[in-house]
Amino acid sequence: MAFQPKAEPGSSPRSISTFNKKSYNEMSISELVSVLRVAFQMKDFDEVEEELVNREAKLRAEIGPLREKIELERLNSIEAEERLKMREEQCEKGKRAQENYEQLLKEVKKSGLVEKITIEELRTKNVALESEICELKEFKKKMIDDGNSVAELRAKIRVLEEEKVGDKSALDSLNMKNIELEEAVKKNLTVIEGLRTENGKLTDEKNELNLEDVFAVQDEEDVGDHELENDTGELDAGTAQSPKKGNKDEAVGALGMEMKISFSLRFSLL
Repeated sequence: MAFQPKAEPGSSPRSISTFNKKSYNEMSISELVSVLRVAFQMKDFDEVEEELVNREAKLRAEIGPLREKIELERLNSIEAEERLKMREEQCEKGKRAQENYEQLLKEVKKSGLVEKITIEELRTKNVALESEICELKEFKKKMIDDGNSVAELRAKIRVLEEEKVGDKSALDSLNMKNIELEEAVKKNLTVIEGLRTENGKLTDEKNELNLEDVFAVQDEEDVGDHELENDTGELDAGTAQSPKKGNKDEAVGALGMEMKISFSLRFSLL
């Protein structure tokens, strides 16, 4: 799958392209970690974290019933072993009884006192013992099959637990990456604040220089007006000033006010 290349430090955050991106629930753990290495959006981190948490919950939900099933199989196995042991003991007793019956039958035949009823009873007991032996063999075979099933369940649980450990490692990596990004954001905010302060200082200096230039030009014009008044002798009756000089003072005041308003607007935008 194709991911975006890792951005250089200081560049603006970018999200993972969704053009060829798989769904997070279809990715393996290694693919999710690869996504984290190139991700710069908190949304991507949140989605990957949610997927990993869901996987962990799913694994826990799968492991729980399997553990219960294994415990039940273990109890059944213990019970079956006890039953098998009892059957084997019964089988041994049956074998000894059969041997005794056969020995008795031989003795009866030798003695010539064999009766038909006794022989039939011995045969019936012999058939019953052989039937029990067959049942024990089948039961033993079933126990072997159950043991194989328990081994398969244990292997599956071991695989699920290994996947859970891998998901936990990916979550730890996600948390570390998130902390690093938060520290980078704090540093960038500090740099931006410093640049704003410096920009404000430069703007103040620029406005002061502009005002000094305006006042210097005004002083030159005032000197010219004064010389002109000396030549003509005309003064404003109400202000005792030259009409031209009064208009220029008003223009300078209006210009200064306009520059102050412009400076205030720029500062508020910053």
